[in-house]
Amino acid sequence: MSRPPQVRLRKPPPRVKAPVAKRKPALAAKRKGAKGKKRPSLLRQLGLGFAIIAVFIAALPSAVLLCFALLPTMCAFMVDRLPQRYATRCVGALNFAGTWPYLLNLWRGGHTMVNAVQIMIDPTTWLVIYGAAAAGWLCFLSFPAVTWALMDLFAGRRIGHLRREQKKLIEEWGEDVARAPIQPMV
Repeated sequence: MSRPPQVRLRKPPPRVKAPVAKRKPALAAKRKGAKGKKRPSLLRQLGLGFAIIAVFIAALPSAVLLCFALLPTMCAFMVDRLPQRYATRCVGALNFAGTWPYLLNLWRGGHTMVNAVQIMIDPTTWLVIYGAAAAGWLCFLSFPAVTWALMDLFAGRRIGHLRREQKKLIEEWGEDVARAPIQPMV
């Protein structure tokens, strides 16, 4: 039996480190997210987390009320995939507007957990807060259709106006005006 010929493996060339100037963009690209946006640093994220915890502890009744009241806004944030976050903005604005009177009542009536629970066990509170959030969803879902309908209406009116103007020009200048090629105005 003969032996198979030995295959010599070529040694890969040694890796040469890129100069510092060329490595910096690569490091910056690693720090950026999927869409090219720069991610916040770990220190900033930790600082924001500690600030939220501190506010939560300092204003616990308000934080508890807001956590339950702004659930529709949190859901809209998770569902919304547009970069501008239009659903979150619509729902969040109206949801917070519905929550604001009850938050003021909590602050005026004594900022305690007892008052926060009293506000939260009232069904009218949830009807107003979640009704305002539902109005935000309604705005988000209906405004584009309303906008398109209005644009279509205005475009139709503009077309009618331009046709009347064209008839006046044809009466004044003759039929050749309507058939003449459009000349660039340069």
